[in-house]
Amino acid sequence: MNPDNYLLGRGGAEVERLKRQIVMLASDSDTQLDRIGIKNGERVVDLGCGPGGVLHLLAERVGANGSVLGIDRSNQFAQLARRFVTDCGLPQVEVREGDAYNTRLPKASFDGAHMRLLLVNLPQPGRIVHEFVSLVRPGGWVASFEADYVPHCFDPPLPAWTRLLDAYSAYAQAQGIDLSVGRHLHRLFRDARRSRYPSRRDHSRLPNRPRASLVPIRPDWQCS
Repeated sequence: MNPDNYLLGRGGAEVERLKRQIVMLASDSDTQLDRIGIKNGERVVDLGCGPGGVLHLLAERVGANGSVLGIDRSNQFAQLARRFVTDCGLPQVEVREGDAYNTRLPKASFDGAHMRLLLVNLPQPGRIVHEFVSLVRPGGWVASFEADYVPHCFDPPLPAWTRLLDAYSAYAQAQGIDLSVGRHLHRLFRDARRSRYPSRRDHSRLPNRPRASLVPIRPDWQCS
């Protein structure tokens, strides 16, 4: 398994922030998932599920006849996610520890794959996207919900925010992490598709191409 390079750490403050995020981003994730049209009975994987993330929202859509598999690198987060699933009464959801770069899951074995704010917290996002896309069967769907910090600024400038963002950006850069990855989603997924189908020229016309929902967001929730 690759080293744990999660940008924000695994401490108590981060756990509490992620728990708040489950509620704060639920409406945005609901909107994205509604656009996909997830069907009852589908088999879905959620990469980087954290201590709960959107497992309940995915479970609601696949129903009792479907299944949701949550994957997280951290044993701590995986345990919290299992507790969240139990508290929500979701027998169709399973949580496992796994590496986003190499999940060791069977290729093309899911109807859909989802991840939220994973790429903005880890280096080498292209590797993750390649693994992510490989898990979905032809004709399935992929959904990624990511951040772009660069447009988040104040006018007139707020010196305290500028200092904070400069420090955070320098820290992220030192870890090899791209805080503007949200704007690169389409390229990352296009490159992953070309890698999967190297003999095809016109990738926009592939038969049974997956449905994609790629949503970059401004991380206003980070200001709290």
